[in-house]
Amino acid sequence: MNDASTHSQSEKAYWTKEVAEILKIATPTVRKYCNLMESNGYVFLRNAYNQRAFLQRDIIVLKKIQELIKQKDISVEQAIKTIVSDIPSNQLTPSITTIDDSKDNELQQIMTEIEEIKRDNEQLQTTLEEFKKLMITQQEQILKQQEYIAASIEKRDNQITHLLQESMENKKKKKLTWLQRIARISPPDTEKNS
Repeated sequence: MNDASTHSQSEKAYWTKEVAEILKIATPTVRKYCNLMESNGYVFLRNAYNQRAFLQRDIIVLKKIQELIKQKDISVEQAIKTIVSDIPSNQLTPSITTIDDSKDNELQQIMTEIEEIKRDNEQLQTTLEEFKKLMITQQEQILKQQEYIAASIEKRDNQITHLLQESMENKKKKKLTWLQRIARISPPDTEKNS
């Protein structure tokens, strides 16, 4: 077993976001501190993608920097220079310079899967929004059709009623005329004139 895998099994490596949460500072602030530390000779453990992996020793150093900044009225750069210069030169570099690739590959695979799930989720949300819009449009069309059908039925019913009334009036007129013919009764107006 190589030194990298032995070390990674005995000590947990943290990522920048995790260290930011531990220190209760922003992730960009952690990166800024690390860049300044590296410019003063400090070496961080890195993965195959050149991302910093923080060991417990790194977190302790970062905490000391935070404490020094809070206790004394000095700049971040001065605090980092002071703390890093107090570290013996043989401890500035970790005993290993990379972490176990198999765990890093697993992490990358998980991150890739998470990104795929996020993309799928975004696509589903987009599809759902489009479906909602389509459903609303269809509901509006159905309501318009129902209103049109109701108006058409009412118009047809009114026409039928009107036609029936006209037909009944015509039948009444024809019946009177027919009855008058059978009874040989002349219309009331003609009798008066004779």
